[in-house]
Amino acid sequence: MLVEKCLYFNNHQTTCSLMIDDLVPVAISEDGTIGPHNDWGYMIDKEGSLHNYFDRYFLQKYPEIRGTIFLPIDSHNHLPLNVGYVIKNRGFDDSFLSFLNRISEHFEFAFHGIKHAWEDESGRIVHEFRNIEANQLEEKHQALKVFEDSTGIRFNGGKFPGYGYNGNALDFLKHGNFNWWALDAVMLNKVSKKNNLVWNEDLKIVLVPTNVTGDIFKNYYWRNSARRTLVNILKYPTISHPVDYLRYLYENGIPITIQEHFQNQTTKGTRQPINIYDDIWSLDQIFGLLRGLDIWYTTCGEIANYYFNYINTSIKKTGNDSFDIISNKPFKSINITIRTPSARLHFLDENIFIQGIRKKDWWVFNNLKSGSYRAL
Repeated sequence: MLVEKCLYFNNHQTTCSLMIDDLVPVAISEDGTIGPHNDWGYMIDKEGSLHNYFDRYFLQKYPEIRGTIFLPIDSHNHLPLNVGYVIKNRGFDDSFLSFLNRISEHFEFAFHGIKHAWEDESGRIVHEFRNIEANQLEEKHQALKVFEDSTGIRFNGGKFPGYGYNGNALDFLKHGNFNWWALDAVMLNKVSKKNNLVWNEDLKIVLVPTNVTGDIFKNYYWRNSARRTLVNILKYPTISHPVDYLRYLYENGIPITIQEHFQNQTTKGTRQPINIYDDIWSLDQIFGLLRGLDIWYTTCGEIANYYFNYINTSIKKTGNDSFDIISNKPFKSINITIRTPSARLHFLDENIFIQGIRKKDWWVFNNLKSGSYRAL
């Protein structure tokens, strides 16, 4: 009898997660008027808020979507002043925390820095972990602990602001309680050796790729537009069609992880490229294309947890119709999906019978623990 581990939960062909950065309780306005085009989260999910717009024109159309929101936990207190724009800031008050709890049905929350990013004296953007010093790490860990203890939000993973980091930033990961990290974005919108999940032995975490920008369709048609100037043609060469790239990810069982931002209008009044307000049409193209395919929609954390389980379990045949699921780790709580030609399993350790799910000419069994089984 053939027994195989499945690369993804429920033997899906691949998985998909919508990764959204910079949900913060701030709005930036020239005249004090706030709408979805300049709200970063200040209006929470009220009428006229960015999230209300996102929900009405996107999430309600694709309720299957799950993802990860990357929270900068104190960036709202480090915005530049005297920039000529009205900055409204509510902080992580009870209303904002209640809002986060409401949207947790679709999204988990991940770490995205303390101060996140700021402008130096010359007006240059400084990303918090790009050149961090070793003597600053304890302060970062302590600030993170205070936030988690005060809000009840626990971060199992995250990404560095601007994907910028140095060796000290990696030490921050080594001494944190993280299971996964979105470390790089060099694979965005292109075939790369880094498109896939990987276990980093040095950091002891799963690295989750960031494979697709939410504006990939909009960007493609703009780059192929006859209206572009020669300067833009040289700076932004044409790219392969998004459908071909998404097909490559899907057919090769590579995670479809989509980069977006809540932040849309910067403190200087310019537009933040890649943001959910401006990219609704492109996101609609992506998820319309994916709908109906065999995809596990989930969070980055769940993708990483399943991958950790996958690489740390093995199957040992113990007879013609019996086998053991063996954990390579010193605990038996690892859950895994397997597929067999048999419709039922007897889990001998707990004397329970498990009915499989018929899929792709196999019977699929989800959330199996380590232990001994017999196929029926």
